[in-house]
Amino acid sequence: MESWQKRMSDTSSKENEATINWPNAYYDRGVKKGIEQGIEQGKSDATREFVRKLLKERMSSAKISDLTGLSEEEIRKLAKS
Repeated sequence: MESWQKRMSDTSSKENEATINWPNAYYDRGVKKGIEQGIEQGKSDATREFVRKLLKERMSSAKISDLTGLSEEEIRKLAKS
């Protein structure tokens, strides 16, 4: 029997399961973080699109800032892009 097989047979099933699932835990955390980042990016994109629409309607930067929480400087940058 190979050494790794011997070690696996000498450990409890809970330890074996933990050993097998350990890499998956890192993968799952990575996936979760990626999803969270995607959601945040989507919110940011939606806010920028909303700001552009408000600017088209000639709303003031101050009012847009109040509605969106973006600084007036950020709004001016979006107006230029």
